[in-house]
Amino acid sequence: MAKINPNVGLSHADLQCTHWSTGQVSPVLGHDGMPHIVDYVSAIGMGKVQYHVPFYMLGYNPDLLTVREDICEWGGTYIRPPDTGIQMLLKSTSDQDKAGGTGVSSVSISYLDASFNEVTISLATNGTTGVLTPPVNITRINFFNSNAGAVNANGEIEAVGNITLKNTGETVTYAQITATNNVSRHGIFTIPNGMVGYLTGGYISCGGTSVGRFVRAMLRATCDRTGTTLTPNLFQFKRQLLMMDAAAPTKFEMPVRVPARCDIKYSAIDENGSYVACFVEGFYEPI
Repeated sequence: MAKINPNVGLSHADLQCTHWSTGQVSPVLGHDGMPHIVDYVSAIGMGKVQYHVPFYMLGYNPDLLTVREDICEWGGTYIRPPDTGIQMLLKSTSDQDKAGGTGVSSVSISYLDASFNEVTISLATNGTTGVLTPPVNITRINFFNSNAGAVNANGEIEAVGNITLKNTGETVTYAQITATNNVSRHGIFTIPNGMVGYLTGGYISCGGTSVGRFVRAMLRATCDRTGTTLTPNLFQFKRQLLMMDAAAPTKFEMPVRVPARCDIKYSAIDENGSYVACFVEGFYEPI
């Protein structure tokens, strides 16, 4: 772990000195003048530890089959963009997803460039007319969500159609905001360049319209068992479980280390055609 003082940039009222061996921070004064202890990971999630970035990954597969699939909205195996980077096409299946429509008019794209550095842009949607991304060097999509649009009858901004990010030939999908939603659940996350990541917990669930949904799930990442060496294109098992009609939240008592440029995803195999959702969380910090 990088030797970055977790108290740098904190006010006197926030935290007092933290000993590296305990990984705990204690405020000088808590609510009503009472001191309390905040563990290291919680402090990161609260934004109290400088240079440490919490992240999460959402995945959803509405029809898991009897061959291994990734937990992404369109199923199958998630195809990553080439490491040299590409330009992408933003498009909706509804012409209401644009300015003046009843759906989403702008999206936020958090991506990694050809050097695997983090970049976030906003891009206006134009309904069923494709919009090319200004960057032409996109190698990974970490987050894709709506950030503006019309407020519907439920008091929310939601996509009317399926809003996708694809290659310019429209043959590969990299992210999708499904109709009535506002965030992509494509189920893969990549640690940015110059960082080291730590997975602190995960969650996977399966079910369906009938009972007996049996799933074999695998958390996989492109790194060796120590989390120090990148193994490009080789997704190695980090955790696995068996479940039936259940949800399995898991806290990793020992965080799973993953290096820069490492791809992280859940995959699963089913015997009945389940709906499957997953969630992974953690943080990354400078190497």
